[in-house]
Amino acid sequence: MNIRADAHSHQTLLPDFDAAPMSAMLMGRCGWPPERADHAVALYRMFLALHRLYPAERHALPSDADAVWHAHILHTAKYRADMEQILGRFLDHDPQGDAADEQRRRSEARFAELFDVRVACDAASM
Repeated sequence: MNIRADAHSHQTLLPDFDAAPMSAMLMGRCGWPPERADHAVALYRMFLALHRLYPAERHALPSDADAVWHAHILHTAKYRADMEQILGRFLDHDPQGDAADEQRRRSEARFAELFDVRVACDAASM
């Protein structure tokens, strides 16, 4: 399944996902410039798409995308509803879940193969 990325493919994969609250939090509380927040949200969308495409696997993600995930989780009702809509299930977060080397390599390869993006994955999902 190849979903070569153009500038907006992550949005077409998850067209109804509103990441504005998370972007606003990262720009406001963390002082991120809009470009960094936008890039992190794009990576987070790709991460969610990986979970949709490969639901039986654990996936690792880049640290900026992990920051978006943390911001998303803080919006508890939105997070719960978004996960149900996007994945059909709740996606647990394990704060001690550092990615194993194999998991990290597989996720980095999936980001490259599906989205044509080179990333360093260092955080893990359940």
